[in-house]
Amino acid sequence: MLTVRPNLDQNIQIEIYKSLALDYETIGDLKRSKREAEQILIIEKQNQWALLFLLNIGEKLKDWDYAEDKAKRLQKITGNYNNKELAKYLVYRSDEKIKQNEFEAAELLLNNAIKQAPEYGTPHKFLGEIKMVKRDLVRAVEYWENFVRLSPKDSHKIFDNMESALFDLGRYSEVENFYRKVLENDSTNVAGTLRLANVLNEKGEDQAAVKLIEGIINNGSANISILLMKLKLSLSIQTPAELGHQIDAILNQLEMADE
Repeated sequence: MLTVRPNLDQNIQIEIYKSLALDYETIGDLKRSKREAEQILIIEKQNQWALLFLLNIGEKLKDWDYAEDKAKRLQKITGNYNNKELAKYLVYRSDEKIKQNEFEAAELLLNNAIKQAPEYGTPHKFLGEIKMVKRDLVRAVEYWENFVRLSPKDSHKIFDNMESALFDLGRYSEVENFYRKVLENDSTNVAGTLRLANVLNEKGEDQAAVKLIEGIINNGSANISILLMKLKLSLSIQTPAELGHQIDAILNQLEMADE
């Protein structure tokens, strides 16, 4: 490690260590980058740049205890307390436990995360996945319902598992209601709308399914996959001329994509 002359002005020392930390980060030497940034905290214990930088380095190194410590110190200095931001480190630790099949330890961490930040949805997602592995599908569904309620923008992450669990429970008829709840929480959820349209299509309710897709298109989400979905749903309910117009719209999209 480069030695900085101690008789230099402290601000100059900090700038030198900051520059070194950034340089080592750029070349991927995160441990040396960490050491240089830590020198700043020796000079100035409450240096917010160093704390934030070291928090990010800790996350890159997956040293969750270290990153959490820096996050707590930053929050104490700034007064911007955020339990959700701290609870995520419990989730990161739980993810490592899950990968090692240490499910009880993971559940303990996730339940602590929920206690720390009741509004944080991600712990519910992971708890649902653990319950699915343990074949406690009723509890898995409950956790995923909580996840969708708390994290509507990320709800698509559990769609496949939710459908699979409801199917295995003999409750596949509830899938439609599940996707309707998704859309109640997030009316612009494209993935949820497409899933609900598929369910309606399976029930033979093609008109209702097409209406859902048209709602997405009218909101400005007319990409190729959505237009193709509408075409598929329209095959049995629209005239050849109407289907031709849909194909033209798809071709126009393809031409625009090539430009």
